[in-house]
Amino acid sequence: MNGSPAHRPDIEELVAAYRADLVAAGMFAGHPVTSVARTFFTRVGVDGWLGLPLASQCALPLKDRRVVGWLIVTGRLRPSPDYLVACRPYLGEVAAHHHREFYERFAATSTELGFGPVVTRLQWSALVKVAALAGLTPQRLT
Repeated sequence: MNGSPAHRPDIEELVAAYRADLVAAGMFAGHPVTSVARTFFTRVGVDGWLGLPLASQCALPLKDRRVVGWLIVTGRLRPSPDYLVACRPYLGEVAAHHHREFYERFAATSTELGFGPVVTRLQWSALVKVAALAGLTPQRLT
């Protein structure tokens, strides 16, 4: 069964990266989470998601949108501006988990500058969306 879609090396590499990032973020990374990711990568994939109409992208189940969020905040998937506005993904929250060290530095700096938690969260969210539009991770923005 080496040629079956569920055992394609490109898919297994993405699943392994997803699992490793979840573990590094201190999040649950076992079954069924990895199974959901594998199914998404097999059935839809990055290119398939990019080809979906906006309404279909927004209508994906939450479990698939979690995988899409990870793809976006890790710079593996570049969403359209329309997706960021219409679908309102929680990229700031996702990025805070997957870029914890950078997020903590960002939040500490924001606090030092006198901004409260709500403003810090909004600034972080805006930063993550700009990074997503550029196809970058937050710390790679200049």
